[in-house]
Formats: sequence, structure tokens, C-alpha cells
Amino acid sequence: MLRAWVEIDLDVVARNVEKLRAHAGAGIKFMAVVKSDAYGYGLLPVARAALAGGADWLAVANVDEGIALRSAGVHAPILVFGKTAHERVGDVVKHSLAQAVWDREAVTVIAAAASAMGREAVVHVDVDTGMGMTGVLPHEAVDLCAFIKSQDKVRLGGVFTHLANADSADMVRNRAQMQRYTGVLETLKAKGIDPGIRHACNTGGTASFRDAFFDMVRSGCGIHGMWPFPFENVVGVEESMSIKARVEFVKAVRSGSTVSYGSTHTCATDSVIAGVWLGYGQGLPRALANRAAVLVRGRPAPVIGTVCMNRFAVDVTGIPGVQEWDEVAICGRQGDSSLTLTGTAMKAGVGVAEFLVPYMVPRVYRGKLAVEMGLATDGGQTCRAGTGPGAGGEEGPE
Repeated sequence: MLRAWVEIDLDVVARNVEKLRAHAGAGIKFMAVVKSDAYGYGLLPVARAALAGGADWLAVANVDEGIALRSAGVHAPILVFGKTAHERVGDVVKHSLAQAVWDREAVTVIAAAASAMGREAVVHVDVDTGMGMTGVLPHEAVDLCAFIKSQDKVRLGGVFTHLANADSADMVRNRAQMQRYTGVLETLKAKGIDPGIRHACNTGGTASFRDAFFDMVRSGCGIHGMWPFPFENVVGVEESMSIKARVEFVKAVRSGSTVSYGSTHTCATDSVIAGVWLGYGQGLPRALANRAAVLVRGRPAPVIGTVCMNRFAVDVTGIPGVQEWDEVAICGRQGDSSLTLTGTAMKAGVGVAEFLVPYMVPRVYRGKLAVEMGLATDGGQTCRAGTGPGAGGEEGPE
């Protein structure tokens, strides 16, 4: 019996891609961002579900994730966001991966590898218009694109940027970034340089900034239905995951008793507490302590005391019949009740990208697509390992 696990409904992932793609509109391509093991939910299953939902492109954190997809028979275009070490560039070319670049050195190394292999390499230029992380600065971007066009075995497949404030209702910074980005595109056009696919919007931008759709939009957290934004879920995406664990023990304590490290919770009355088999060692945010609630027997139970490495405590005083091995839903559905991951994260004061538990617990796949992929039993679920290639990819809410 599993002590803690994450359920992912692959049919919901596919439906979310369909909704995001329809929201973007006809003629706009859709890139499903499956970096960092698809946000911890399984690189290959989620990628296949996204493609089933109509994704045109996939994006990964590193070359190893791209190779894993190709080795599994995925033929869709794949963009590698992270820089690839010089000694691994041959793998990018060999497996027909598009590589994000932002300097001449990377282009030169890719060109040499492509020439040696007698193949064409594809690159997308990453323009830093305000993210302040990767990317070539706007005033240097056109020269880099021109340099790429001068290489025999390298094709400029796209020019993109990343919105740093797409999760904000304040559009001033977003519009300033778009002015810098469109300035680059206008100069490229004036010089007769085709930028290839133009893309700028992540999930937040796709939801709120239609002027920045260009040729393609990207979404990572959105394909899982995570909605960490202050604006309405106009796309109608649904959360695809449930995070669950089991009760380890049930214990009656007297009024005045304290719970867990630091004695951060004191029971105001005689109480019944339950320990749950999940902790920060498996990825559960410690910020849940004394803030959030979980579901036990379909009823909310507040998290009390400090979250430990392998367990946390909840107050089940008002929930009759709780016993060892009962299911606990940290988020997701239990009976007629449900808690969203987004809502739980907000109560804890953490970003949804920080609230990804699957790295250290098994994954369970549900839905018709899971059955078709051979990932599910007749009951529509099965367990898979908790980690995958590239699970430590770069941060950033796509």
C-alpha cells in the first residue's frame, strides 16, 4: 500500500492543451512546456498527453530530456531551453532538437557539430527583454541573428522572449518588454532577416496578453491546470493532479499539548491529531504548517505544527472514525470535496512552482490516455517511479 503518491489524469492534461490552443486561436501554434520532468509529473506521459491534445511543439529544460523523448519515439519539434555543454552539442544535432541560443560562441559550436555530421541544426534566439536571466540583450540580438544566417549548417528557427511579470495584473512591464521585443523584430524585418517562429507568451501571457501571441504561445503550468494568477481562469483549464498520502497514526492529546518541532501549535482543547505520511523530505512545503488544511474523510482538517521530514500533523478532532491508513488529500478530490493545488499553495504563501511534490513519491496515472499508453490497469491507474531525466531544470512559470 502506498504511503504517499500523486495522481495525474492524462485526459485532463490533453483537455487543457485543447482549451489553451483554442483560446490562442486559429493560426497560432502551441508549445507544451514539459521541462523538469513535466513539472515533476512525468516527462513522457505528459508529453504524449499534450500532443494528443494538439500541441505543435514541446519544450524541455536540457538535452537529456530531449533525447529521452526522441528515444521514446516522439517526433514532434522540441526546443531545449537550457544551454547545452559544448561536448553535448552533437547530441542536439543528432536528435534533431532545436536549441535556444544567446551568444555567438554557442552558435559557432553548433555550426561545427552540424557541419561535421552533415546535418542542419535549428536554433531559436532567446532575447532578454526584461527577464534578466538568459538571453541576448535587444541591442545585440539583430547582430546575433545575422551571424546565424551566415552559417551554412545552422537555421534560425525562431526568435523568442520570456515575460517576467505575466502573473501580474499590472501590464506596464509586460508592454515594455513587448516594445523591446517588437523593436528587434522590426529591425530584423528591415534587414530582410526572417526570424522564424516568434513566441513570447507563457501561461499568464496566453491568458491575459493577446497582443503578444505572435506565431506561438507556450504553457507549462497551464497544461496541468495550475492557475497562480490574479485574473480569472478565462481558459477554463482544470487541475490534472491530486496529491495524497495516508494516515500513519491517530492520537488523543490533552488541552495545552504542543505539536511537533518548535511547539508552534498548542491544542486549545482536548484534541485528536493524526500524523500523515508525507513531509518536506518528499517535497511538501513547510509553509503549510498552521496555515492550510487537507481533506480527511472528505472533511477539512487543519495542518498543525511544523512539517517534519517524513510526516506532518492534522487536527481531526471533529472528524469521527479517522484511523491508520485512511487516505488524506493534500490537494485534489476526495469524495464530494476538493482542494486545488493553487488554492493550497496560496494559503501557504508559496508559488505553485514550489509546490511540486512528485519528485520523491510515486506517480499514479489515470484516464483513458493512461490506459492507451499502457500506464494504467483496468481500474485506470498504475504507479510509476517518482523522478525522471532533468528533474532539476531551471525555474520559471511557463
